[in-house]
Amino acid sequence: MFKKIFPFVVLVPFSIFVLLSFLGCGTVTSDSGGSVPPGNPKLFLTNTQTSEVVVVDINAWTIEARFLLPSRVNNWAALSPDGRKICYPSRDTNEVFIVNASLASYEGAVSVSSSPQDIEFTADGLMALVSQNGQVILISIEAKSALNSRSFIDATGASLGVALSPHNNRFYVVCRDASRVLSFTVEATSVTQVSTISVSNSLVDVCFPPASTNFLVSNAYSAREIWVYRATNESQVTTVSCSNGYPCKLAPSPDGTMVYACPVMSYGSNAYVDKIEVSAPSISDVDVRNDLGEPNASFSKGFAVSPDSSVVYLYIGVSGPNQGRILKLNKALTTVLDTLDIPGNFHDYYGSLLYVP
Repeated sequence: MFKKIFPFVVLVPFSIFVLLSFLGCGTVTSDSGGSVPPGNPKLFLTNTQTSEVVVVDINAWTIEARFLLPSRVNNWAALSPDGRKICYPSRDTNEVFIVNASLASYEGAVSVSSSPQDIEFTADGLMALVSQNGQVILISIEAKSALNSRSFIDATGASLGVALSPHNNRFYVVCRDASRVLSFTVEATSVTQVSTISVSNSLVDVCFPPASTNFLVSNAYSAREIWVYRATNESQVTTVSCSNGYPCKLAPSPDGTMVYACPVMSYGSNAYVDKIEVSAPSISDVDVRNDLGEPNASFSKGFAVSPDSSVVYLYIGVSGPNQGRILKLNKALTTVLDTLDIPGNFHDYYGSLLYVP
């Protein structure tokens, strides 16, 4: 992959490179002043108040690069199956931003019809399904264009989390305002709604833990619950509740044994996060301030999990110094292995954290 890229860079006239750098078109600034080295695992983090993306070199445990997107992004992000592309729904415009994860650079935008919320790639990584107000829209990653859309049946209002089921290749979308979980199939460029699960409260996110026959739906607005459904027939298996946390945005471990959850809205005890056991569903609150030794923690923003599921990265805000911080934790969220401070306006807003192999 990189043998194809670097000869092209060498052939670009220096005057054009300087002009593009001056204009900020997809440029990357490195802490050391050099280019971003490829081939090492990274963390990509954002927040909802700025358009900046911060790239962390996991092996060196240092900030490797920072670059700007055209506008602010919301709480959600998606990594393509091959780890090459990241999609960020815009908070300020009706667009989805595409980032080249290998080069840590902005590639372009896809225009959509209304405010995009969450996004999930198709299994081949060529397209992605975007949730938005009252509908979903299918976009082409390569062509950077919208292909098709489908309005909700028996549901209205805002939709949030999106996940692709490994069991039936359906996309599941939570419709917060209508208290529904909707499923869609994508064939070629056609999008079809095929099922509706009615629930009793507002919903936030949905996820399919690998190797599990169940999927999880989060409801933190009123019930502080995780609802567990059977993937094969969409029947509810059980409900697990927590005492202090607000389990909103879900991040399953790659080995399928755990799901991690954190808030996405500014309410309640934002310094709590949750861990959910998948095999015999149960939920445990983790107090970031007391249990993890972060007394100045303000918001818990997002989780990322290593491919072997042994390390969990938690992105939090820190009041006082007014900065972000990444906690490197063990799988059980009981031990802080390391910390990394993120200087800048990263303390008081929600965002996303992605692990890029």
